[in-house]
Amino acid sequence: MLSDGTRDKDEREKSVAYLKLPSIHGYLLVETTSRTIQLRTPAEVGWHVRYYHEDDVLDLDGLQIKVRELYDRLDRLAPSTSSLD
Repeated sequence: MLSDGTRDKDEREKSVAYLKLPSIHGYLLVETTSRTIQLRTPAEVGWHVRYYHEDDVLDLDGLQIKVRELYDRLDRLAPSTSSLD
C-alpha cells in the first residue's frame, strides 16, 4: 500500500531493485488516497505502468480481481478511526 511516507521509496528505490530480479513478472502499487492500483511490468527500459481504477477488473495471468471489491475488503479490514464510546 502506498502512503505519503513510503511513496518515494516504493516508486524509486524498490522499483530499481525489482528490475534486477530476473524472475519478476510485475508488481502492484495500491493507492491509499484513491481507489487506484498501478500494475508495473518490466519493459525494455524500466517499467510499463498500467492504472486500474475503481470500476476496472485487474487481470493477473487469469486471476481476475475487481478493484472495487479489493478496496471494499481492505476497508472492512482497516481499524475503525471513530472513537469508542
